[in-house]
Amino acid sequence: MLSCLVLVCAVSGCKGGTTTPTDANSKATVTIDGQSFQPSAKGMSALDRGGSNGIDITLSNCSTGAVVNFSLRSPLVVGTVPAANIVQAMHFNGTGQWDWKAGQGRGMLVLTSVSPRVIGTFEFDLQPSTPGATGVKYMTGSFDVSFGNGTACK
Repeated sequence: MLSCLVLVCAVSGCKGGTTTPTDANSKATVTIDGQSFQPSAKGMSALDRGGSNGIDITLSNCSTGAVVNFSLRSPLVVGTVPAANIVQAMHFNGTGQWDWKAGQGRGMLVLTSVSPRVIGTFEFDLQPSTPGATGVKYMTGSFDVSFGNGTACK
């Protein structure tokens, strides 16, 4: 559970620091088990971790604390992201966390742009990874986010 809280703070900006202004053009459509997940306008960003460290794409609902996050290895190129370059695909909903694990069901992320914005589509079978999470969740959707400093909901 501690790793879950650390991750949520990392992707949703629990720590202090400067923030990037909200990008009014960021948008995402996410469906989890047939239910719409709507990230907040201030809850969407992409963080370039520099060099070969890759990027994090965060889609957060600032009201509920729910998060969808993707961590990808560099280099980023347009096209289907190889499974080996998907470090994490996860969903946290306040009661539990689900993660994608290579070789356990569907897992695909396709990037249609990597600069100046990160645009893509995805579908994953997410496995429960904390005690509050039960059953496999199917997550699909799309995103169009700008690069920022990785903080969301500030």
